[in-house]
Amino acid sequence: MTQQKNVSTPLHQACQKGHYDTVKFLLDLNGKVLTVDKTMKDNDGNSVLHVTCLKGMLDVVKLLIDVGINLNETTNKGSTPLYLACQEGHFETVKYLMCLNGQLLNSRVDTTIKRENGCSALHIACINGHIEVVQLLIGAGMYPNDKSDAGNTPLYLACQNSNYEIVKYLFELNGQTINSRVDTTITNLKGWSALHSACFNGHAEILKLLIDVGMNINERDNSGKTAVNLACINEHSDIVKILKDNGAE
Repeated sequence: MTQQKNVSTPLHQACQKGHYDTVKFLLDLNGKVLTVDKTMKDNDGNSVLHVTCLKGMLDVVKLLIDVGINLNETTNKGSTPLYLACQEGHFETVKYLMCLNGQLLNSRVDTTIKRENGCSALHIACINGHIEVVQLLIGAGMYPNDKSDAGNTPLYLACQNSNYEIVKYLFELNGQTINSRVDTTITNLKGWSALHSACFNGHAEILKLLIDVGMNINERDNSGKTAVNLACINEHSDIVKILKDNGAE
């Protein structure tokens, strides 16, 4: 089978490297002798805005949006420019994209778009531990109990990846408005709660947080396993001790 050649235009290359003056020059050609196709994508479905947001090149992001690049275009796997900026923790880029939502309708960033696995921009920010981005997204109204296709919430993913500050922040929301309350009773398709995940992965400090907010340490997953069972699978003796000290069966 012949390997497909990757499509990457000069505009893609300039955007990826953050070469502002080159990007501006190429875009300024439109309407003159040449026309640069701003809509072209590479083989992964990345537009020029995708690659720029991935790199966090804010000045180039602004330039592309000013010439009408689609803010909500998706890659082959369903990633939006916002998703990629959140994935890499580019706070200023995320902030700029979200601030567009107070302006013209066609410049609105759709925060409801999810990747092919059902993960939103908030999910990926929680996975990668970008606390300031998480705060920004929730402040802009993203739903803290949204589920991926596997049934994982932002809280679950933060616990799974040992992102303590994000878990702490999510719980602090529970003294605020009702639509920002984090539901600790949600389980994924395996029947795992955030506490199950923390125990399986050996995250002791996060486990203590979960216990402090009253999560059920004896809840069983779909196969009947408790948090103690899951901790034992990976020989997390410190987790087992914490659970037993708090009355786990």
